[in-house]
Amino acid sequence: MKSIKKTFFCFFLASIFFLNFLHSNTDVNVSDRNIHWVSNNNGEQYAGLHILAEFWGVKPETFENLNTDDLLRQAANKAGAAALEIISHKFDSPNKDLPPGLTSAVILEESHITIHTWLEEDGYVAVDAFTCGPKCKPEKAVEYLKEILKPTKVEIQEIKRGYKPSKFKAEKKQITFKANAKTETVDITQDLIAFLNQKKIEIPKPFTIAPETTQNKIDEWFSTIENYKKESYKRNDKVFGEELTLDLYDCDNKLITSKEKIAQYAIELCELIDMKRFGEPFLEYFAEHSELVAGYSLSQMIETSLISGHFSDFLNRAYINIFSCKTYDPKKALEFTKKYFGAKSVRITFNIR
Repeated sequence: MKSIKKTFFCFFLASIFFLNFLHSNTDVNVSDRNIHWVSNNNGEQYAGLHILAEFWGVKPETFENLNTDDLLRQAANKAGAAALEIISHKFDSPNKDLPPGLTSAVILEESHITIHTWLEEDGYVAVDAFTCGPKCKPEKAVEYLKEILKPTKVEIQEIKRGYKPSKFKAEKKQITFKANAKTETVDITQDLIAFLNQKKIEIPKPFTIAPETTQNKIDEWFSTIENYKKESYKRNDKVFGEELTLDLYDCDNKLITSKEKIAQYAIELCELIDMKRFGEPFLEYFAEHSELVAGYSLSQMIETSLISGHFSDFLNRAYINIFSCKTYDPKKALEFTKKYFGAKSVRITFNIR
């Protein structure tokens, strides 16, 4: 009996040592992280920065021998983020001479980084990098991906996530890089903006729905979205897709802390907006060391891209992204999401990508 106890004790100590060894050799030391909200000299506070990057001119051969798991893991490392899980799916390309289409996501303790490829259309790759807290630099992840994938043109938009509705200020940047030349900063959307202005089509700004917001105001904003979509598709036959970002405030805590309820949300949302799911919702609980951001992260692969979500138990907030190269009804998605999680306020951003 003593021999058995001794053997068990040695095995237990060896297991603890091995787990500590694995933890100490990750790209980022997660145990030492303490995620806070971003504060700047202007008195602004927000959860984190979300970068939407459009890569054009990526050569198909770039992906032939590329390990995308390593690519995303290194991108997370460059951003100073902790890579926790990588999910990928390949799709048949209509052009058999090209590599298959790819959707790949790395779930971070601080949020996520994703890539979506559409190489048969001018070498297009859509990149999302969203991290919370002041220590992470998602722009460094995007810069790393640009160095590896070597696009001939890059468009970038930055969105600050997690503003309180009353403090929100829209801020977007659009930058183009030229390959084999000095980095050049230009507004590549000037032509589209001029066209939309000529047609008196308003380019939608982020919109906040608070308890006092009237239905007329909501309908008016979504009417702007529909005009924006219509003219964007009319103007550009190379549109990849649409992305809706929802920052939900004062949610029902019982719903955003329930793994089963969040998974059911993803399933019902896909049915509602007619998206074909690939696999079951992936959910993991992250950032337990920091009560401010601790909560579930959601990733639901769909055949036309990805639905993701990040939830804060302490703040009763949810951050949802719906990105698809198949068009859908953003108003229907918003109304369902707001009602499902019992949010009192929502800040909405819509982008054609």
